[in-house]
Amino acid sequence: MAKVKHTVNIVYGIGTGTTTILCDENDDLETVTAKVVKQEGLNYLPTATPKITIEHTERGRDLY
Repeated sequence: MAKVKHTVNIVYGIGTGTTTILCDENDDLETVTAKVVKQEGLNYLPTATPKITIEHTERGRDLY
């Protein structure tokens, strides 16, 4: 399965940010969101839900 590197925009509570995440190319947005939440530790606000927008996707073999 091919890997892709997504640059994502995150809105969580009143904060915003950008991060990069490595995913499989057929991952849906829900899976990408779960990976971002785990990688960035976005589970400390019990009433906030992170909103993820994929800004850029890089495909290639040398993404590690």
